[in-house]
Amino acid sequence: MTKKTTSAPATPPNAPTAFATPDLATTGQGIILLALPTGQSRIKVATFFMDTHCLGVRKTTLTELGEHAQLAPILSTLNAAPIPLPDAKAIVEGALSFAKKLGLPPPARLSTTLPLFGPIPATTPSPIAFGKNGKPFYTQQEGDTPDFVETVLARLEKFCGPDGFGFQLDEELEDWIDGEDHDEDAAEDWIDDADYDGDADEDDGADTAEE
Repeated sequence: MTKKTTSAPATPPNAPTAFATPDLATTGQGIILLALPTGQSRIKVATFFMDTHCLGVRKTTLTELGEHAQLAPILSTLNAAPIPLPDAKAIVEGALSFAKKLGLPPPARLSTTLPLFGPIPATTPSPIAFGKNGKPFYTQQEGDTPDFVETVLARLEKFCGPDGFGFQLDEELEDWIDGEDHDEDAAEDWIDDADYDGDADEDDGADTAEE
């Protein structure tokens, strides 16, 4: 008897090409980029700044390049390599779902970038795991304000318990948090406004954080 096999659905000819930076799988921090030709040599580029250990997608941007040749130097600078589109979709959607369970909002403009994946199904299960060693793990990045950091940690403690997550902060910020000399109301504004970077775009119709 011949064994029947089921192949993965073919990628539509007008689907974007996905790329990822090599550090994403090991550090949880990295970039997934979608490149979608739009005709007349122009190309849309959606960029997802990933944190698969905690925040999911930190921010996302959408850019249109005047010609396809402009994409190559961007990929070279990022050291990004092609990955299967279903894998990229699984990582982005999985990271968003992971962060949502932690009470952490997604970024603004997601409604303009996420649809670029199109209808192709995501890989199941995701090719990478979320969290670090089985737990959420927040790593402070450049631009993360003290109020932002405290709100993230407060959310993690609320949803995971005091021993249910890990974090890595700048030494000065750890001292600041230990001293509890901060503005809790300002920190909560991040959750209320879903403003990841403290500079939400008031003209953006999305209900989530800044580009």
